[in-house]
Amino acid sequence: MPPDREPAPKRRPAVDPRFEPPSVERLDLAKLLERPAAEPLRRVPVQRTSSLMPVVLVVLVAAAGIGGWQLYASRRAASVDAAAADAASVSGASLDAPDGDGAQVLLMISTTPKDAVIFVDDVRATVNPMSVPRSDRPVQVRVEASGWEPREVAVEADRSRRVEVALQRSRR
Repeated sequence: MPPDREPAPKRRPAVDPRFEPPSVERLDLAKLLERPAAEPLRRVPVQRTSSLMPVVLVVLVAAAGIGGWQLYASRRAASVDAAAADAASVSGASLDAPDGDGAQVLLMISTTPKDAVIFVDDVRATVNPMSVPRSDRPVQVRVEASGWEPREVAVEADRSRRVEVALQRSRR
């Protein structure tokens, strides 16, 4: 380029103002110094719980569960005893009292499952407790339920008594 000629000023290309970058505000040190100082961060105290708290809660829940189960079991046993006493009072005998000179004794058969069918000497029992003749020889009690293995037990008929018969699920 010859020295007498100046270079042409650079032209900026036409730019749509909608697409221009935002203007940058220059910060003045004086303005920054006039601002109030920021408050320092305060530590919030953390509440620490005892590491024994979960253990204590587990023990309390377990104790409540065990207590509830014992209460349920004792009430259920009391209701079974009450039903047996009611049935015994209808027939004039008692499961707990020694039998008199009567010719009958009561057998209270509890089964698992509860809906099992009970046979005494091959006769289906329709009531529970049931009255059977007093005898020195045992009676044969058979318990059956669908989906369970049948079970037969010999029960002494010399006095009134409670008998529990639990069946096992069949393996079919």
